[in-house]
Amino acid sequence: MITALALTFINQLIIFVLGPKIAASSTLPLLETVQLIELAEVFERMDALFTLLLFFA
Repeated sequence: MITALALTFINQLIIFVLGPKIAASSTLPLLETVQLIELAEVFERMDALFTLLLFFA
């Protein structure tokens, strides 16, 4: 149940950030979404951290 909710949330996040056309044609839409995240102009380029998180999980 929790896995289904997590996958639904991730898919909705990808569609909201990238749009349906880019999300459908992208090879790695979640990574592209993470690359667009900027928090207070301090945390940029979070894709490296996200990739490590996926590697260790």
